[in-house]
Amino acid sequence: MGTIYIDDQPVEFKDGDNVLDAAKNAGIEVPYFCYHPAMGSVGSCRACAMETVPQKEGERPRLVMSCTVKAADGMKFTLNSGKSEQVHKNVIEFNMTNHPNDCPVCDEGGDCQLQDMTVLSGHAYRRYDGKKERLITNTSVH
Repeated sequence: MGTIYIDDQPVEFKDGDNVLDAAKNAGIEVPYFCYHPAMGSVGSCRACAMETVPQKEGERPRLVMSCTVKAADGMKFTLNSGKSEQVHKNVIEFNMTNHPNDCPVCDEGGDCQLQDMTVLSGHAYRRYDGKKERLITNTSVH
């Protein structure tokens, strides 16, 4: 057991937890898509980015994917830095670029990670003005 700090809030973690797990267990909302505890951490979606808070003289903040960083006592992170927030917004925007955005009629409506993360990030508009592509497949057996 130990304590990390996210935006100056102490967050306790269990041995083996990554920073994302610790944040989620403490009720801190961090966007994420590719992470699942049973499948491990890849960090490929980039949504769970956090900025480190320097703790030594001359150390610089850096972006890390919270699902890939093992929590260690005393670590400090921020979700509210301009860099972290911009990464979250960009990842959501890229994911929504060609997404149908038909939540009311979608089978996942109300139980959708993309929908939850879109609301969390405050994403409310689309810059893409082109025609959305829909893949229609012929499932006929004839």
